[in-house]
Amino acid sequence: MRKILINPFLMFGLTFLYVFISFNMGLSDLYLKTNDYSLNLIFACFIVMCLFLGGVYHLTLLSRNKNLFQTSQSISKRTFSNSILIVGFILECANNGGVPLFLVLKGAVYDYTQFGIKTFHVFYMGYLSASAIINFERYLLTRSKYYLIAPLLAVIITILILNRGALLLILFPIALMYIASLRVKIKIKHFTLIGAMLIAVIVGFGILGDKRLLSSGYEEADAILKIGEASPVFENLPTGFFWVYLYSTSPFANLMLQANQGNFNQGDIGDFLATSIYPDFISKYTNPTMDERFSLIKITPELNVGTAFCMPLITFGIAGLIMYFAWFLIFNFLFIWLNKNSYLLSTAATLTSIAIFLSFNNMLTFSSCVLQIIFITVFSRLRCGRKMVM
Repeated sequence: MRKILINPFLMFGLTFLYVFISFNMGLSDLYLKTNDYSLNLIFACFIVMCLFLGGVYHLTLLSRNKNLFQTSQSISKRTFSNSILIVGFILECANNGGVPLFLVLKGAVYDYTQFGIKTFHVFYMGYLSASAIINFERYLLTRSKYYLIAPLLAVIITILILNRGALLLILFPIALMYIASLRVKIKIKHFTLIGAMLIAVIVGFGILGDKRLLSSGYEEADAILKIGEASPVFENLPTGFFWVYLYSTSPFANLMLQANQGNFNQGDIGDFLATSIYPDFISKYTNPTMDERFSLIKITPELNVGTAFCMPLITFGIAGLIMYFAWFLIFNFLFIWLNKNSYLLSTAATLTSIAIFLSFNNMLTFSSCVLQIIFITVFSRLRCGRKMVM
């Protein structure tokens, strides 16, 4: 059952099913002006197709793969990962003039998007996250604590450079792999504990969000309820519940708003490829003005995120949505097939993370994310002498 967590097709379907149902419950009056029935129908088809493909994938590969959580005798106990991560971090910090976290604590202004050595940084971050995931799988297979060094280094480095996105790309697949590999029998007390922890996280998330709004100039502690035009059902609940609702559904609402406001089919096939298919380290050179030409209409300035499907819709309309969904399927099938006999656990967990985060943004154009799965596929197999490259 836990293998569902490393099934990208199924998790895409379940994630968008949750978003789809939550959005159509209309618990925010902001959403009343955004709904588009044709897009609802299209996404209902996408969800059903992914749930079906997820079931097929689960039955044909995940359930039958007996070696998924078993020790592989071919795993090398020597890698270059730790040395590469440390040397790369030193070089990047030297280029930056110091460690970002320490500079910020001293009061310096810091923009993480400008950190690192140009070009090198993109590949280094892809290698860093891939190395963390691959070595954590090796730890699960061998229980050798040596393989925990690379994941720990990767987490520490992303914290030191204040890159929350990169940290998420490491921790999320690792969490999925760990839960999927657990062999303890799930009991009612486990669900109770998880439920209590989830409520605590939601409440804490709301408190932090409210504090951030107060520091931004809002006068009321529950200002988010007015910003999001919350349904009365949220009035007697901690604001965290509405924060979570808005964060999970507002990207989908922004997608719907593009169709409602006629902000779709504004480009051509080249624009679609540049904004939705090419990794951003390529598209920023092939189509440098795309951010100026294609803008997202927002339901409110505070909620400025769209799903991965926003830009395909804006640039190429309904055809863009269908082509992007087809690319998502091809992308997953390709890397699952390439890794079906080696490091499938790392591959599946990474692809599942991407599938879930597509409800917020286009992870398939995010350079570190794309390079992460490519490096897992390529560098995890390369040797230099007696050592693995990753």
